[in-house]
Amino acid sequence: MDYVYDPKEGKWDVPEAFVIESECEIDNVRYQCGRQSSLWYDIKHNEWKAVKGLATLNGNRRCYFVEIANYGGKLLILWGKFAPPRRQNKNIWCAVIALERRNNDEEVWGKVEWASVVLTVPKSYVFLRCEVKPV
Repeated sequence: MDYVYDPKEGKWDVPEAFVIESECEIDNVRYQCGRQSSLWYDIKHNEWKAVKGLATLNGNRRCYFVEIANYGGKLLILWGKFAPPRRQNKNIWCAVIALERRNNDEEVWGKVEWASVVLTVPKSYVFLRCEVKPV
């Protein structure tokens, strides 16, 4: 079970939909990933838009932890997911996404270059942060 602490309220709580979203910047574009979507910020229209081409990856990422980083101009996504069959462990997944602006910079498309489980940890494992060293 997950718990969150609200410092303003001064209390712990069990969230109904515990979602951690992560943000990074690549080539002057802000990106954000949550448990079901990958988004980019269109400053011209002042709105978040979906990164196209990542539906399969987004469907595989339904989890409570997602972290992203700029990996040499590519989007690096890390997430944890319970490992079958008994959910005694978590698999830490990693994906490297090449990004391309299309349609006069109105769209961003992502292409999964690589995705795999990189580590299996006990289910009690908590991922605190992500730091990517320059490539």
